[in-house]
Amino acid sequence: MRRMSLVPLAALLLLSTGCEDRPPLSRAQAVSNAYNLQLRDGLNWGDAIETLAPGAADERGKRWWQMRYRPGPNGETRIMLVDAESGWARQPAAGYVPRLPPPPKISGEQALTLAEGSHLLVVTPWRPVNSPEERRTQDQEILRLNALATNTGLMPLFSLRAGRDQQVSIIYGWKNDRGIAREERVVEWMTARTPYRDLVWEDQAPKP
Repeated sequence: MRRMSLVPLAALLLLSTGCEDRPPLSRAQAVSNAYNLQLRDGLNWGDAIETLAPGAADERGKRWWQMRYRPGPNGETRIMLVDAESGWARQPAAGYVPRLPPPPKISGEQALTLAEGSHLLVVTPWRPVNSPEERRTQDQEILRLNALATNTGLMPLFSLRAGRDQQVSIIYGWKNDRGIAREERVVEWMTARTPYRDLVWEDQAPKP
C-alpha cells in the first residue's frame, strides 16, 4: 500500500515541474538564434543593425524579437524573427510589415534644425520597380529611414520620388511643394548611419 501511494505523488511532482514558467528569452539568446539561422541557411547578412524586444502578440498569440540587418544589394529589407517563448528563429512571411522602434524624446540641443529652401538630397538614383514586392520593399525602407532619423535628431523627411517607366528614387528634404536649405550635416548624418554614399544635392528652384 505504501508503494502504491508514491506513484501519484511522483506524477504530481513531474507535472508541477513541467508547468514552471520558462525564463524569458534574453536579447543575447535571440541574437544568437537569429545568427544560427543565418549559418544554417547560408546567409551572410552580418550583425543586426537594430534589435527590437517583443511587442504585442500576433494573431496566434506569439510575440517576437525582431532583428533588422543592412539592406541587400538591391535595397531589399532583411529581417529575422525569434519567438520570445521558444527561441525559434525564422524569416518573416511575405507581406510582413517591420515594426518600428518607439521614438525616444530628443532634446532641442540634439535635433538638427533645417531651414526651408529649394534643395533636396537625392539618396539613390532612379531605379525601376517592377513588382508590388519591390515597391513594398522601398516603402519599408522609407519607414526605416524616417524612424532612424527621428531616433537620432534628424527631421524625418525621407520619401520616394516617382518618375517615368515605374522608376523611383529615395530623396530627402522634400515636403509638399518645397525643399530645404542645403545643409552638409545631413550628408554627414547619412554617411554615418546608412549604407548610401552616392548623395547628390538638387536645386529645385525655377531656372531664370
